Amino acid sequence: MLVDGQSASASEVLASALHDHRAAVLVGSPTYGKGMVQTIHRFPETGAVLKLTTSYYYTPTHRNLEHDADANEARGIQPDLRVDVSVEERDRIHEWLSSSSPPAAIEAEIEAWERAEHVTLIAPHPHDPQLVAALDLFAGKRPGPHPMKDAP
Repeated sequence: MLVDGQSASASEVLASALHDHRAAVLVGSPTYGKGMVQTIHRFPETGAVLKLTTSYYYTPTHRNLEHDADANEARGIQPDLRVDVSVEERDRIHEWLSSSSPPAAIEAEIEAWERAEHVTLIAPHPHDPQLVAALDLFAGKRPGPHPMKDAP
């Protein structure tokens, strides 16, 4: 399972549950550490809003996910295989992941049109060292440093 510093709250609960039950290997970088459950109370007569911390998320092994819970603990969930990426790489990957993509059935047609017209409509997937490491691990290969996609 891929995790990084933008994995927070419910995704951390899922990742920690799968990890603690040995159902997943975590690959990437430490998660955010969002472990508070907050309840919003509205007071219509005054327009005031109160956000109250009402509980915390805990892993199945009883570790508090909140990054402020224990100053001696590392922030968030630590991956089994740590693969750090630069802020620029992470931003490119997350931007690509949040972009829209065409249905797979017409992707080949669009790519052919792009080649014929010498234009790019569908941004190519950016190099993702965390994904490469996870796929290598899944394929039974020993993960290690990966050269950039364009490297010789």
